[in-house]
Formats: sequence, structure tokens, C-alpha cells
Amino acid sequence: MEAKKQNLRHFVDVLNEYMDNAYILFDRQFKRDKRSASGETLRKLDFKLKVKSDEYIVTFYAPDYYEYVEEGRKAGKMPPKEAILKWIQVKKILPQPDKNGKLPSTETLAFLIARAIGKHGTIKDKGYKGGEYLAETVEEINDKYLPKLQEALEQDVAEFAVESFDKVANQLVSIFGK
Repeated sequence: MEAKKQNLRHFVDVLNEYMDNAYILFDRQFKRDKRSASGETLRKLDFKLKVKSDEYIVTFYAPDYYEYVEEGRKAGKMPPKEAILKWIQVKKILPQPDKNGKLPSTETLAFLIARAIGKHGTIKDKGYKGGEYLAETVEEINDKYLPKLQEALEQDVAEFAVESFDKVANQLVSIFGK
């Protein structure tokens, strides 16, 4: 006899609320630190729920470069110049004259920034570590939602138990009468 798939509607409802609030919290933390240059990172972020036979998986989707936003870029390797050029354009960064009064080109500025990141890493105000926005979001949202998820799961299990008992009781009544 194949077991009927359990309906965990309360649990799934809370998981959906969890994902919605995780996005809102992430968005707030990211904007607080003024890390969004073009808004592309936030537009490409998403939390999705995948339901397998006995698993409920919340997955975080982000652009390929997001790992550098979250974890920073360690010293030792320069980032791609194209990424720095795009960032300069979006942020409207203007080159400053060097000590001889010479104004570097945008290409030179991109090289200088990439070289500094390669030498020191990113993000200076975060101790040359990443922003850890996802880690902070998950920690904060879990504190709030893990008890709610447990409560929802308990509610679903209780409803399943009552439904199962009612079915068995109805079957016994139909076999033996009242």
C-alpha cells in the first residue's frame, strides 16, 4: 500500500511567508549599506520553494557575481576589469587627479581599482570581507520563523492525525455499525 502524500499546507504557507520576508529583510540590509550600484543584484535575487516527495527546499538564487558581494574578494587576485568599468559607469565615479595633477582615463581608473582590490581585497568598511547579507538575513529570519515553522508543522500533523482517525472510525462504523 502506497502512503498518501501528506498535505503540509500550514507549513508551506509559513515557508512562503519566510521567503517573502527574507527578501524584504535582505533588500533592507543591502540598501542600508548602499551596495546597490544599478539595482541589478536586487532585481535578480529570488527565493524559491521546491517540494520533493519528502523534502521542502528553500533555494536562494542570485547573479553569478553575488558570491563576491556576500563573501568579498580576497586579496591576491584582481577582479575582471570589465566588471570594474561597468561599476564605474553605473556609480558615475569620476577620476581624481594624481599627485602630479594628471587625470587618469576611465580605463586607468578601472585598472587602479582592480589592482587595489587585488592587493587588499574588498570591502574596506567591512574589514575587507564581504557584506554577508544572506548570512545575516538567514540568521535573523530563522530566529523569527523556525518556531513558526515548527508550530505550522505540528498543526499539519495534528490535522493529519484527526483526519486519519476519522477515516478509520468511519471504516469501523461501516463494517460493524454504530
